[in-house]
Amino acid sequence: MSVKKYLSPREVSNEFNISINTLRRWRSEDRGPKAIKLGQKPNNKRSGTIRYDRSELEEMFNKGVMA
Repeated sequence: MSVKKYLSPREVSNEFNISINTLRRWRSEDRGPKAIKLGQKPNNKRSGTIRYDRSELEEMFNKGVMA
């Protein structure tokens, strides 16, 4: 089984034991792991799919920076 490079918020929540609401709050506060938004429609900030880079998550988690 291959390891996914980009994870959805639900996958991050399951693998790193971080609630989806915490991820959402961090995005709104511009902190925590960098989120990538794919497929955002023009003039609609709420559209698109959120993904997180696994390597960045692992690096932050290993350094104890997840807050």
